[in-house]
Amino acid sequence: MRKGNERGLSAKKRLFCRLYYDLQNGREAAIRAGYPAREAAKTAAELLGQPAVLDELRTIGEEQARSVQHQVRAGLHRLAFGQVTDAVRLAIDSAGEPAGREGLDALDLFNVAELKTSRSGQFEIKFFDRMRALEKLWELGAAGESETMASFLGALRQGAEAVRQAEDRPDGCAL
Repeated sequence: MRKGNERGLSAKKRLFCRLYYDLQNGREAAIRAGYPAREAAKTAAELLGQPAVLDELRTIGEEQARSVQHQVRAGLHRLAFGQVTDAVRLAIDSAGEPAGREGLDALDLFNVAELKTSRSGQFEIKFFDRMRALEKLWELGAAGESETMASFLGALRQGAEAVRQAEDRPDGCAL
């Protein structure tokens, strides 16, 4: 039996695809999927060049509507659960020479709300509020459940009405 799916992708590559779709960040998706961090950007670029990976991403895109709500959920998820290691690395490295443009471009600073240097020369980082992101995710989840429940209840009402109509008919059949 072949490991993976019909496209021949391993579980690790499928996980990368799912993470890449959700995060829209190849480096972070590769790291979270279990690829070595030091080569994550290169690995992501190689994976994204494979036709089977692109097919998997297309399938994921078809399964999940590319709605604004999905993008908001993905962003809130990154804020609530994302790593801050690159921001800490930036703060530690700021004591020495600047990392240069290439070094800064490689950093994932999605969770950073504000960067500043105080008058005393201290480097300050302000992060987005994880608790607020979690609260918003909860609210979105509750709203989604409400819509699902309303749809379910509507279907139940229609079914009950069909049963009532069938009972009222002389032949006992619902139309």
